[in-house]
Amino acid sequence: MDDERSPIRFRLVLHRIDPEQGIRRFYSLMIERDLFGTVRLVRNWGRVWTPPGLQGFS
Repeated sequence: MDDERSPIRFRLVLHRIDPEQGIRRFYSLMIERDLFGTVRLVRNWGRVWTPPGLQGFS
């Protein structure tokens, strides 16, 4: 990320789109720091154009 104040340091986003099977999904991984400075891996996934699932690990 360009902003030095951003807690997100690294981001990977993958898309799987298969119109024949009606599949439109995304998966992302982000490495970030929380308010206490702990490094966290955040996984985010879901269907394209719907609210994502979210899960974080310290």
